[in-house]
Amino acid sequence: RTPFMMYYIGYKYLEIAEKLQIPIGTVKNRIHIARKDLKAALHVYAPAGADRAGVLALDEPEQD
Repeated sequence: RTPFMMYYIGYKYLEIAEKLQIPIGTVKNRIHIARKDLKAALHVYAPAGADRAGVLALDEPEQD
């Protein structure tokens, strides 16, 4: 969680690794897992039919 929050506020991977004294691969992995968990948690709030941007995907108008 801490690496994700640091990344979110603007720290680079290397800066996070140095400050937390952990390998950069661990930083990347923890950020990846946190983003995946956040996406799953927010998925329940997305309206049905929403695309990735959260905009409702409307059917194309029929062409005559």
